[in-house]
Amino acid sequence: MGRHTRPPSSPSQKLPVVDLQDTFTKLLESLRPIVWSKEEYNAAVRKVDEFGKPGGIEEVLEARLKERYDETEHWLEEWWDDGGYLGYRDLVIVYVSSYCKPHPYSRSSSAACDVGIARGATIFRQQLKCGKAAAEGTKGSPFCMDTHRWMFDCCRVPDPDGLDWSVTYAKPGDTGNSGHIVVFRNNRPWKVELTDSGRIACLV
Repeated sequence: MGRHTRPPSSPSQKLPVVDLQDTFTKLLESLRPIVWSKEEYNAAVRKVDEFGKPGGIEEVLEARLKERYDETEHWLEEWWDDGGYLGYRDLVIVYVSSYCKPHPYSRSSSAACDVGIARGATIFRQQLKCGKAAAEGTKGSPFCMDTHRWMFDCCRVPDPDGLDWSVTYAKPGDTGNSGHIVVFRNNRPWKVELTDSGRIACLV
């Protein structure tokens, strides 16, 4: 994005490697309400105990995770992007991207709804580029918003071997006062400018 999108007054902590024994405990707790029988739950307990026994593969994997934590800034980011997005072959619009539609009782037309989404996204893009976007978070802990740079000014390049990659076209120093979107209508693409004389257009 050319600059930080996270407010400097809300620093985020590095994502920790959670203790696997704690993970095993939470896993078994989460299984209780969904197992079909006590036998099925006990079978899961045996598998967890076998995997997590001292000197087993669990200790090796945990050591590798901690080593990756020490060697990278974001130990999960690459796996998250590749496994959840760039190597994900299902329909992006249906299964990945958020979708907004008007309330069934809304009096707004579909075009008005589209304009509202486009303008709202443009304002949010400008806030990101200027470092004024409010930090997202939970329980008082802010999230790192570094990955928000891939929300705008970038594209996904298909790879025939199955793992796509992303290319950014963000310009250093850009404050979000320029840009356009591409709209398809009747199978024809249209380039729609979102700004006018350095200001976000009202799009009406």
